[in-house]
Amino acid sequence: MPYWVYENWTHKKAIIHSSECSYCKNGQGIHATSSKQNGEWHGEFEDIDSAFKKAENTGRDEIRTCKICSP
Repeated sequence: MPYWVYENWTHKKAIIHSSECSYCKNGQGIHATSSKQNGEWHGEFEDIDSAFKKAENTGRDEIRTCKICSP
């Protein structure tokens, strides 16, 4: 299953989502139009380990998986 990382600059976090997550939608997010005002999507990653590496490389304070879609 592919994964994506949402890096949120405003809240200083990087959240890992499965591509099928309703918050991710394969890196499109929940908003109708893409805005890089608060953050950006990184991906697609083939496995969760690769997604974690990217999330860690963002240097954000909070790094975790999505509470909705990830185990």
